[in-house]
Amino acid sequence: MIEEIRSFDFDGTPVYGAPDFAYWTEGDRLALVDWKTGAPDPDSTALQLGCYALYAREVLRVDPGRVELLEVNLREGSVQSHPWDGGRLEEIRGHLQLSIRSMRVYLQDPAANLALMDNFEKTEDLRICRWCNFRSVCRPEL
Repeated sequence: MIEEIRSFDFDGTPVYGAPDFAYWTEGDRLALVDWKTGAPDPDSTALQLGCYALYAREVLRVDPGRVELLEVNLREGSVQSHPWDGGRLEEIRGHLQLSIRSMRVYLQDPAANLALMDNFEKTEDLRICRWCNFRSVCRPEL
């Protein structure tokens, strides 16, 4: 399984995931790998890998106790294992719930997933727009 995008339902919201790489270890554990090329960001990486463990349970039907979460930093040539347990799973679930709620606040019609551009603040620093994935929608003139 390499970068195969799948989704699962999380409290009525589809959550999409695509681990960079996955393989079965000799100990019959599922290793989920996230490639990193930039400077380490421990909080962000831990959250992302935790979401992959939730993905493994919901999409692949693999118990989190059989999942290994690995961060491979290509720039530094390092591999870091991220500890995993049921308590961490609840942290991830709580973070997802909060994140979904905070995004829905901006929707004109949450049931239809309808947003209005006027509800979103635009940056005044146009240099940021150069790297933004949404610039063609937000600032088509750029």
